[in-house]
Amino acid sequence: MTPEDYEKTTAEFLRLCDLPPEERAQALRQLERDDPTLHRAVQTMLQRDEPEETRFRVSPHKTVLSNDAGPPTTEEASPEEVGTVLVSAVERGQDDQVRYQLTRLHATGGMGRIWLARDNAIGRNVALKELRPETPTATGIWQRFLNEARVTGQLEHPGIVPVYEVDAADEDRPFYTMRFVKGQTLHEATRAFTQSRQNGEPLELKLRELITALIGVANAIGYAHSRGVLHRDLKGHNVVLGDYGEVIVLDWGLACIVGADGEAGEDDLPISGSGVSDQTNAGQIIGTPAYMSPEQAMGRRNDMNNRTDVFGLGGMLYEILTGRAPYQGSTPTETLEAARRGDPESPARIWP
Repeated sequence: MTPEDYEKTTAEFLRLCDLPPEERAQALRQLERDDPTLHRAVQTMLQRDEPEETRFRVSPHKTVLSNDAGPPTTEEASPEEVGTVLVSAVERGQDDQVRYQLTRLHATGGMGRIWLARDNAIGRNVALKELRPETPTATGIWQRFLNEARVTGQLEHPGIVPVYEVDAADEDRPFYTMRFVKGQTLHEATRAFTQSRQNGEPLELKLRELITALIGVANAIGYAHSRGVLHRDLKGHNVVLGDYGEVIVLDWGLACIVGADGEAGEDDLPISGSGVSDQTNAGQIIGTPAYMSPEQAMGRRNDMNNRTDVFGLGGMLYEILTGRAPYQGSTPTETLEAARRGDPESPARIWP
């Protein structure tokens, strides 16, 4: 397999991992018709993506997680026990004390997964994000993961999740920790609002709350733009509404740096840190098709600028008002084609 084929296969694998099971099955059938060779390669990767054991071993101690045995415990680990060696910092600390004790798996995405963890050095809960064990350890994926942590960590704004620590000592298992925000996503809140609307319940207060949250997102994105950063994957799934009024923008894994003219580029790096730039090749499609701007759906990187994110904000408003994403399709390919046309159905026709 050539490096180009490997990168193409990996990109398709990560895209499919983000899809719900039913949509993933449809996408696989379409891929088999369009490109049988690519389908076989992606299918091989997906077959490795199986449910994992809930017990993990870390030398010289292990953290035992159980679905039915209460909280995690730490005990001596024998070399014969089956487990997955996790991030290096789990075993770091004074007197071999466990620094991060994993409590439960919180979320899994295309290339990473997030744990609710206990930071024993400070005595607080944090979110710990690492690469999934089955994710291919290509340099580009590893670098993109670290770029996400560094970009996020340098965007100091109340509406952007703060990063506490980045660790890349183990190149096969980099990770970073960040604030864990309790609450629901904007997407979940929008679905609840849509359900209330269908039930004929009073809407004015709930609608005002959602619009206020969206304004908070716009302020956070405005700050990111002032620092020369595009998010490029704005959607309700990537915004958390905290239990105490917080509005936090998450998942900066597709972020890129823009130049002084506001267009995506690689040379103008207004934030510090080596290697923080756009890792996307021209013509490569990244993001979520149902919310994409036309230039993003076409892979026209040089045409992406602040307006690309503004389009994403509009897509979130569209979903609040209509109860669905701007673009719909029976397959991911159809959804992408609709995004390229850039002509979503009028909200007034969906919900007068």
